[in-house]
Amino acid sequence: MLFLKNLFLDFNQESLKKYIANTSWLLFISILKIIVFLFVGTYVARYLGPYNYGILNYCISFVLLFSAFSGLGLDFIVVRELVKEKDKNNEILGTACTLKILSTLLVLFAIWMTLILTNNSQEIKRYILLISFGLLFQTANIIDFYFQSQVLSKHTVLAQFLQLIIGSALKMYFIYTKAPLYWFVWTIFIEYVILAVGLIINYFLYGKRLQRWKFNFNLAVYFLRNSWPLIFSGMMIAIYTKIDKIMLKHMLGEATVGIYSAATNISEAGYFIPSVICGSIFPAIVKVKIQSQKLYFDRLKSLYSLMIWLSLVIIMFAYLWGEKIILFFFGNEYFGSILLLKIHIWSNLFVYIWLAIGYYLMAENYTGISLARASLGMLLSITLNYFLILRYNVLGSAFAAIISYFFVMVFIAFVPKTRAQIFLIMSGFDVTRLFRKYKK
Repeated sequence: MLFLKNLFLDFNQESLKKYIANTSWLLFISILKIIVFLFVGTYVARYLGPYNYGILNYCISFVLLFSAFSGLGLDFIVVRELVKEKDKNNEILGTACTLKILSTLLVLFAIWMTLILTNNSQEIKRYILLISFGLLFQTANIIDFYFQSQVLSKHTVLAQFLQLIIGSALKMYFIYTKAPLYWFVWTIFIEYVILAVGLIINYFLYGKRLQRWKFNFNLAVYFLRNSWPLIFSGMMIAIYTKIDKIMLKHMLGEATVGIYSAATNISEAGYFIPSVICGSIFPAIVKVKIQSQKLYFDRLKSLYSLMIWLSLVIIMFAYLWGEKIILFFFGNEYFGSILLLKIHIWSNLFVYIWLAIGYYLMAENYTGISLARASLGMLLSITLNYFLILRYNVLGSAFAAIISYFFVMVFIAFVPKTRAQIFLIMSGFDVTRLFRKYKK
């Protein structure tokens, strides 16, 4: 595609090969995860049934509401600093890891205190606590930040591959032995452990040592001072993307969460596409900013156009084949998921654009705007889910997702310095932009 070719005209052959190889590894594991979900994840859903599948997804969503704080919004900052300060990598990694461990311990305490206040059964509380302890092992993702900074994501992918294979094998074994839900919850915890072990092994094989990591107090202060808007943005994004399942469980019951999760898990399966594309090509877009503002905006316009048309292709596919997908993979017990999928899938259009805008805001260092739009998304999601669930039952959550993502996407139109992006997005609906060649 000419659009992608022109994005990388400024890269030499060696750099281009490195970026293509890195992107290929990320695409490989993302596609593999979808395949495994379709043939293992859906088999788990069939085996557990809507009620138990609903409990499982509720517990996962509950933990994810808090997980954003444990990450401290350090992802982008740590990767950036690793690239800039190569001689301080051990201090950067050691400091970030220490901060993440301390924040995770606070998150575990917060989850425990919150569970005391909920009316969940003791069984569900135990499931949530078990999954939440897996967050401690997630601190090993700091190693992934190092591999990202070196454009060596293949090492992370190998760890994820190990996690995927062992986790899938355990799930199939538990289905074969007719194990109760308890063991599937344990599998989630085990997957956290496997990924951590895999990352550490790959880090050692690459010739690095955890023993060399050091904590630097001044660096910790620097991280926290720069990441606090991202911390709150991450927390709010976690809330407005996961609150639907929490509210459905308490308003309509566990089985409804299972039906809804079957639809949303299919609908959200393609979210990796904009993340991989934007993560891979955005450096090429930002690279031309210092050369020409016009070329920078032209390339943003083409990125938005690419996101729009990719999402529309996926929407049309799911809309036309949604019924067959649900019945083939999940079975007749999930018949109610068909209409939910056909409604929820339309949120992909706004999510794809929303993710691309997020990279733009990150590149421009508009962390305040990111925080503001995340706050809007959280407030809209909670409010809309409550009133629309009361009015339209489970369909209300699907409508709430579409409406909230739409307003989060157009939020930049109300901020003077980002308003121009809306016009770029609108012009992005011109499909010929995908194939138009740029003039240098």
